Amino acid sequence: MDKRVSQVHSFLIKRKRGQFYLIAAVIIIALISGLAVVTNYSIKKTGYDMDYAGRELSIESEKVLDYGLQNSLNLKSLMENFTKTYSNYSDADEIYFIFGNLNEVTVAGYKKLDSGSILVDVGNGNRTITLSKGVYNSLNFSVANGSIEVTAGGIEYNFTLYNGENFFFILSKEVEEEKYIYTNQNSGILLVNGSQGVAENQTGSGEILIISSNTTNYNIYESLNSPANPVNVTLTINSGVVVGSASVSEPALTTGNLSNGSNIIIVNNGYIVGKGGGGGNYPGGKTSGLPGGNGGNALEILTETSIKNTGIIGGGGGGGGAGGGSSCGECYDDPGAGGGGGAGLDAGEGGTSPGAGGTYTGSSGTLLSGGAGGTVGPHGGSSEWSQSGDGGNGGSLGSDGQNGETGNGYPGGVGENAGNAVTGNSLVTWTAQGDVRGSLV
Repeated sequence: MDKRVSQVHSFLIKRKRGQFYLIAAVIIIALISGLAVVTNYSIKKTGYDMDYAGRELSIESEKVLDYGLQNSLNLKSLMENFTKTYSNYSDADEIYFIFGNLNEVTVAGYKKLDSGSILVDVGNGNRTITLSKGVYNSLNFSVANGSIEVTAGGIEYNFTLYNGENFFFILSKEVEEEKYIYTNQNSGILLVNGSQGVAENQTGSGEILIISSNTTNYNIYESLNSPANPVNVTLTINSGVVVGSASVSEPALTTGNLSNGSNIIIVNNGYIVGKGGGGGNYPGGKTSGLPGGNGGNALEILTETSIKNTGIIGGGGGGGGAGGGSSCGECYDDPGAGGGGGAGLDAGEGGTSPGAGGTYTGSSGTLLSGGAGGTVGPHGGSSEWSQSGDGGNGGSLGSDGQNGETGNGYPGGVGENAGNAVTGNSLVTWTAQGDVRGSLV
């Protein structure tokens, strides 16, 4: 280890007096002292203020690198000491660092709560870094093509290296069953000859939200604790996870009231689906079948957003109409059948009917498909039982429900409309549209 770096490390850990009045030492000690402030402050919010911690780390690491360059220190050893010290005192659950230049980078990690591993690809295939609980570990890599990919927690992070010294990080913490991640993936510190450079086409650091289990009525704005200022945020929906809605009047997922100027990225690897419309009921007696219910919207965009969809985005299916009744003399006990429920989450329920027998009640929908409409007689050998109408089928995702069948005397109910796949589509930039079921309005 470089002698001066070793002295810096000794000063930081043992807190001895020495000849070095180093900016780096002051920075790290201030950072360590300030961690309690981070924790106490953010209890009012999520228990850990990712934005505050991320910005602090960006500032402090920049100063450490700048000092190392100005004083011709061994930057690799300096940054290993800095990141290891930070890991021991940080309140984050997981921390990953990438630092170095176009020729060689170091990837380091620290997991506070459990053991695990991350994958690193610098252009010649994945290598694994194994991390034991509470133990800092690092590996060095020769860079092949100026970029590096790190996969941690099932998420791929791609970093572009620039001339000079680069520093990237990923902070992760789970709070109330939601995982919050902060990374400077798109704005790594770039220092050339001791001066801060400017990396082109960078968008800045920001929040990362991950939905890893089924949920309903997700609001990005509220998940970020209702920020007053513009934010950069990437929301990822994991594969197989469903974001739905408990009400046809509310979208499954909305950007919410984020300030103008916010930069939003939605990566959907699962399902964003509206609530299915209910099947139409038959009210009893000799009358018409009732209409089905409208399906709910899947995704509401209220500010400019980039969407990469490799899963399914679909409006809730419309509910099928109930069948019409019959006007024959003894048809008081032969009502129309209920309509099928529309697809979605929550799926629409099948319509009911006071039928004396048979499958008069419509079936509820499923995640992707509408439920079948109920059917009528004949029963008990009486042809009069079959003179009313069957219920219409519920619509699949993005599809309208079918009309109920007209009975011998009364019309069936109307199948209603599916919800929209996306509202506010004029604000969307699609990087991958994928499987979208329903209207984009």
